[in-house]
Amino acid sequence: MNYEEKRAKLQNDIHNLKARLQVAQKELGIAQHEIDRHAALISPVRRIPPHLLRDIFALAGPATDTLPANDMILHAPWTMLKVCRHWTEVCFMYGSLWSHVVISSSSRKMSHIGELPLPENPNGPPPNALIAFEREQDLAASANFTARSADLLEAQLQRSRDADLFVRICHAQPFLRTLLPHLHRVKDLTIPHHILADLHIFQPLSRLSFLDIDYSHSLESTQEETDHLQGLLELSAHPITSATFNGSKFGLVRTRLPSYLYRPELLTRITVKSGGC
Repeated sequence: MNYEEKRAKLQNDIHNLKARLQVAQKELGIAQHEIDRHAALISPVRRIPPHLLRDIFALAGPATDTLPANDMILHAPWTMLKVCRHWTEVCFMYGSLWSHVVISSSSRKMSHIGELPLPENPNGPPPNALIAFEREQDLAASANFTARSADLLEAQLQRSRDADLFVRICHAQPFLRTLLPHLHRVKDLTIPHHILADLHIFQPLSRLSFLDIDYSHSLESTQEETDHLQGLLELSAHPITSATFNGSKFGLVRTRLPSYLYRPELLTRITVKSGGC
């Protein structure tokens, strides 16, 4: 082989090596991109077992149980859905994270227009027309807020799967009809007497153990209400181990409470409080 042939061979080898180098550099870039993209999968947080994340998320919930539904999404577990796919999967894995249901009066936006007449404004609309417009706008906003809250409640109940429910009700409509199909899963129920006495369910309250009845807004109960309440509670296949009677008007109705609540072999604690929802 002469020098010209050797030079040509070396030039060809260099060309092939450069081509292989370009391919290798491209593959290296792809590999680095995949490593960066999956870095979260090998992070220490990723190694936390799902059941521990569940407990952490449960502790991260709001400190108060009176938040309206639209504000609940600003707290765990709703906020955890925005972090990463892994946390979202954990939140959907455990129904217990969605088991605390609060239906408070603040879940339904209640705004009030002032009753005092507005001062005359020669350059503006008549006062009555302005009041009517503001009232119309207020009702529209309230309807939108209520519909949104009902949708969030439905989503929460679906995500709770078959977990025991801890329910606090201060305001029934229009949320009660969303809750009714899931009421058989209630383990801890806080509810006003007038709502409970008018409640119609179609499945036994088979998990109910803790019952808190608020009498703050109740008049003296009728015999019909008492009979209905007794029948409702006797549908519980699980012993009610704790009953709380809440409100200054409890004394008007306690003599007519269902005898079911006085069975000592079932009931282990009775508490009378003076507060309300």
